[in-house]
Amino acid sequence: MEIRISREEFLQGLQRIQSVVERKTTTPILANFLLDARGNQLTYVATDLELTCKGMMATETIHEGVITLPARQTFDIVRELPGGAMLDLRINEQHWAELTAGRSYFRIPGLPGEDFPPFPPFEGAEHLSLPGSTLREMIAKTAFCTSQDETRFALRGALFAFKEGQLSMVATDGHRLAAIQRGELDGMVVESATGYELEEAGKARSIAGRSMPMHLPRRHWR
Repeated sequence: MEIRISREEFLQGLQRIQSVVERKTTTPILANFLLDARGNQLTYVATDLELTCKGMMATETIHEGVITLPARQTFDIVRELPGGAMLDLRINEQHWAELTAGRSYFRIPGLPGEDFPPFPPFEGAEHLSLPGSTLREMIAKTAFCTSQDETRFALRGALFAFKEGQLSMVATDGHRLAAIQRGELDGMVVESATGYELEEAGKARSIAGRSMPMHLPRRHWR
């Protein structure tokens, strides 16, 4: 595998996965993120087996391939590189990544991409689409009420509920409650998501002017 990518493009993807990757884990590959280079697109995936983040980045692919790299270590390296730099990433047969940017050179230990947990399928899932600005507003007005207590798993998330063309989002930490409702929307979905990741998603300016699809397998309906 060999690719060429801008520092800003790579850094943006690395920033998005930092809250997802397991830092204290007995399964080493969960501290890594997956890179899959196909054509002029680089797909990245990170998971803690409960939450999965997947995205795409534009890249110049010289040789296609798949690898997993340590998420935190790679992020720390890339963010210290000068702005505007072009990065050359090459993976050798022993799964070592060689990262070059100008005069800077780094070797990063990787693990085979085949060992990474598969991305959960969405076949047969129902979906709805809503404006990115609406999603940002709903997150901003509820995520602050999610619980920070790791022993209260249900309260660490926010509830999405869709009924009769109205989408509601509710969050509580057991002491205070925030709720917001918006419509008219098409689809049918109810789900909870971790408050911190919702808050990070809400800060992403890139979603403001877009239509945001939300998918949910039937087994998660209530």
